Amino acid sequence: MLFLTPLEFFDKAKQTKPLSREQEKELYSLMKAGDMQARERIVQSYVNIVACKIKRLSKELYSLDLIYNCLDKLEKAVDTFDFSNDGESFTHRLTLIIQKEIANYIAKG
Repeated sequence: MLFLTPLEFFDKAKQTKPLSREQEKELYSLMKAGDMQARERIVQSYVNIVACKIKRLSKELYSLDLIYNCLDKLEKAVDTFDFSNDGESFTHRLTLIIQKEIANYIAKG
């Protein structure tokens, strides 16, 4: 994903559609078998959550640097999360990860 402005990122995020739990499980099994398109589809389906968390900041605080840092955290979270487990919600985990990344970004100033 390449964005030249935060506005492009937010526009792209509006276009993403969430996956059903069944779709996630199916794509997760494909991803574990090495299908990178399945992984990318899972990542894309959660871009809107990242955008929502970033957009809560004032416009002076968010930047492409923050956006790319959060997208990197999203990709790492997708790689380590077990979507076949019904016990924990990925949305909940992702929200915590993104909030922590935003707090770290603001603290660095």
